[in-house]
Amino acid sequence: MSLTIYDTQSGQKRPFVPLAEGEVKMYVCGITAYDYCHIGHARSALIFDMIAAYLRYRGYRLTYVRNFTDIDDKIINRAREQGLSSEELAGRFIEEFYTDMRQLGVAAPDFEPKATEHIPEIIELIARLIDRGGVSVWRYESGFPDSEATLDQIAGELGGALTIAQRGSIFVGSRRAAIETLIAGLPRS
Repeated sequence: MSLTIYDTQSGQKRPFVPLAEGEVKMYVCGITAYDYCHIGHARSALIFDMIAAYLRYRGYRLTYVRNFTDIDDKIINRAREQGLSSEELAGRFIEEFYTDMRQLGVAAPDFEPKATEHIPEIIELIARLIDRGGVSVWRYESGFPDSEATLDQIAGELGGALTIAQRGSIFVGSRRAAIETLIAGLPRS
């Protein structure tokens, strides 16, 4: 019996065919560590735990990665409110997450990278996506999506080409010429 999955891009069920025969690499977004876990965190962890167990049961060699977002505006603001460093706050809620997952019987993934451990790689990856034209950018005015723009349009508004470092700073939340941007994903086909 073959494994079939739902392809959200095509809207159809398709046979599951790994990129490398017999091997699956599964990357799952984990929590943003600024507060206690809620039912959505539990749901996601339980579902991907079941998927991982099923893939292993089916004989796939699985590499399962779940990240932690351990730096972001919510973490920084909450840490300030509590008189903590962002590292202390994120560390505390990552430990709380582990406690909750153990109580739910959720197995740990193979790797759990933290965003702060990989900032240069994140910026470089974003730069490569930008260079390939595979990134959409949303401008935010007053906290709401205002308009979609390309980085070339934003660069023009800022008075010239953006360096890789400038491009990266846009995506890690800095404010430049009152434009906040967020990766909205790859262009929709």
